[in-house]
Amino acid sequence: MVNLHPLRDAQDVPSVGTCARCGCELYSYDKDGLCEECCAEMEPKYDTATVSAFLDAMDEELKKWLSDDLRNTVWNAMVNRFPAA
Repeated sequence: MVNLHPLRDAQDVPSVGTCARCGCELYSYDKDGLCEECCAEMEPKYDTATVSAFLDAMDEELKKWLSDDLRNTVWNAMVNRFPAA
């Protein structure tokens, strides 16, 4: 873990690269070499009705094969993968 001084100047921190899409400076490689704005623009969006229909169908199928605890774990993981518009 990096020990950062509480009074450090953020402007003194060097960039670690540039965004592969827009060319702005990056200060960490958290998102495959893309800045936060480009990641947000490229993230797929789904309408609420489509997401609900998919998750309901998935839940019905999972009921046939998985316990309630495991089904809930899968459900929660899938909900996080489908951002609403």
